[in-house]
Amino acid sequence: MCQHVLPIIEHQGSGVVVSVGSIAGLRYIGKPQVEYAATKAAIIQWMKTTAVIYAPNDVRLNTFAPGLMDTPYTKYMISRYAADNQAERYMEMRQA
Repeated sequence: MCQHVLPIIEHQGSGVVVSVGSIAGLRYIGKPQVEYAATKAAIIQWMKTTAVIYAPNDVRLNTFAPGLMDTPYTKYMISRYAADNQAERYMEMRQA
């Protein structure tokens, strides 16, 4: 997406690109999803590096990294990966 959008943003004089990362790209969150975590870490680092390159052109690039949200999917993941005595720990990690 950035390959196509950044030249347009540069041409118009300024702009912002926002991407979605994940807390999983910053630290281990207790789920064995190496590929997901690596992909999110790559997005975060790619945006940081590209932001430095395009900053002189008044182009901002940002990534927000939401943590674990209290959703039915999170509860499912807790039931799937946490031992019975770890469910509270998962919820604590979600809040950290």
